[in-house]
Amino acid sequence: MLRRLLAVWLHTEGYSVAAAESAEAALVAAQEAAPDVVLTDVEMPGANGVQLTHDLKERYALPVFLMSAGREPPIHEADGFFPKPLNFQAVAEALRDSCALFPGRRAVGL
Repeated sequence: MLRRLLAVWLHTEGYSVAAAESAEAALVAAQEAAPDVVLTDVEMPGANGVQLTHDLKERYALPVFLMSAGREPPIHEADGFFPKPLNFQAVAEALRDSCALFPGRRAVGL
């Protein structure tokens, strides 16, 4: 549900969004959609968001942000962390700042 809400909201903010239901699907989507930035949950089916972040960082030079209803993982490679419930303004600012580093970037993997 949150994934769909975020996808709709990000689309209204001007982003193209590719959504995936698991870490494994996210890796496939990243290869196909070539996102400019990734926002992922720590808890998901299959590998968790920390492992997904590691796998993405090994393959691509892109910012990755984690979100969770729990605590921030003590060790991770993400570029930022958002606690749930999400502060949409904070997410928007982080994505905008990440995309500003690379002109033309407006695609989000979710």
